[in-house]
Amino acid sequence: MRERLVPSLIITVLMLSSGCREPGATDASSRPEPGFPPGTSGSAGPGSRIAFMSNRADPREFKIWVIGADGSGAHGLIGAAGSDSAPAWSPDGARIAFARSLLPASRIFVVNADGSGEHALTGGFLDADPTWSPDGTRLAFQRRTTGNDPGAVYLINADGSEARPLTTGPDDANPSWSPGGDAVAFQRKDNGASRIYVVNTDGSNLRAVTADGADSVDAAWSPGGDRIAFTRSTPGGYSQIRVLDVPRSTEETLTTGRDEVDGAPAWSPDGRSIAFYRQRRNDVGEVWVMNSDGSAPRNLTLNPAIDSLPAWASVPP
Repeated sequence: MRERLVPSLIITVLMLSSGCREPGATDASSRPEPGFPPGTSGSAGPGSRIAFMSNRADPREFKIWVIGADGSGAHGLIGAAGSDSAPAWSPDGARIAFARSLLPASRIFVVNADGSGEHALTGGFLDADPTWSPDGTRLAFQRRTTGNDPGAVYLINADGSEARPLTTGPDDANPSWSPGGDAVAFQRKDNGASRIYVVNTDGSNLRAVTADGADSVDAAWSPGGDRIAFTRSTPGGYSQIRVLDVPRSTEETLTTGRDEVDGAPAWSPDGRSIAFYRQRRNDVGEVWVMNSDGSAPRNLTLNPAIDSLPAWASVPP
């Protein structure tokens, strides 16, 4: 169902081979620091929270968890049947949208930040990857209407009404709403590989913003709207976090990805930090945090279970 690089790898821990950095990319990372003592993160102020998916409560299912950006207070949010993924905070930090898989269907749900008030937002066949509009009145998500449908990006009102397609595909997924509210970034299969595209919310001005060739997925707008973080796969068998400077159309590599799979970037509200998924050789994946220039990467979740797909709350509780 999902087109992200990271979730396709979290089912089985893979042996990853190292490789060389792609020519022309700027390497801004340093070697990871072991551990992540509480209170040492580049969090966006007191009370900053990160939601993520984890199977730490039950290895057979993923649930939504929330942790402080300083690594403290991890707790499960939802206990209902089904496997939950792709959390997305509402702009006011009061609600979390997420995808729930109850085979053969997958739907978008919304829950209050304290775990109460859970309800289904969509009733489609395969709905995934929700993202909120900056004003909280709408969401974008991926929809597949049948098992053979390659997928498109849809918009829906926050009350679940008036779902409509924004794109027509093929293989459109993982939308990210721009901070200005006038555009949505997403990934599209193009000549065998995924690229990041941007389209206005009225469906106009569709354009590719990353180069053709290797897969580029997991688009995430920066709070300022001038950068898009994303995941880039490389021939070496790993993946990296990169940042696109939108006005300049230039890319910077934040993580080397040597012996590691890095993906699913999520910006802190102040734009100074990025949370992301990292899977090291012979290990399960965890949520890490680094500075927005790629420096000082540190393990946030430090748990033997699989932790992935982080989402940073815009405001404290």
